[in-house]
Amino acid sequence: KNSLGTTCKNIGDLNMNKNQMDEAEKFYNRGLENFREAKSDGGLIVTLVQLSDIFRQRGDLNKALENDLDAFELSKKSSYERGRFYCLESLGKTYQAKKEFLISKIHFEEAVAIAQRAKMAEKLMDNYKSLADVCVALHDFEKAYDYQKLYAAYADSVRSEERTNQLAEMEVRFETDRK
Repeated sequence: KNSLGTTCKNIGDLNMNKNQMDEAEKFYNRGLENFREAKSDGGLIVTLVQLSDIFRQRGDLNKALENDLDAFELSKKSSYERGRFYCLESLGKTYQAKKEFLISKIHFEEAVAIAQRAKMAEKLMDNYKSLADVCVALHDFEKAYDYQKLYAAYADSVRSEERTNQLAEMEVRFETDRK
């Protein structure tokens, strides 16, 4: 059941990438059924967060929040810290969309703390950008500036790492072609 849940979640991800939200939702719901039967909190958390994203995009913020809160409750009893990160990030996005900026800020800050411990540079970049946007909405321009600087620093770091990886990949291809 866990493998079937993962497969359904992955198909949901593919449909989401193709912007086919109805199909994605259908497969995410199938995945949830299987993860519940398998008692897989990690699978449930990630899939609930994905469903929340769909509802946020549709503007159904109450349904998005419901999924986020369900995922967050599951994450509290799980040792899967990255799962907790994804819940907090999604809660931050949902409260931001609901224009509840103080609550959004709290969740983004908690997500950043986890991302720092887990060394999730790309996620730090995204969340610093979100925090900058939230602080602008709260008219806390000094904090917004600080978060924007952190965002820029991580964006440079992430881009630099991507370039280094691309260069290494090109070197491997060159050496393989040469041999």
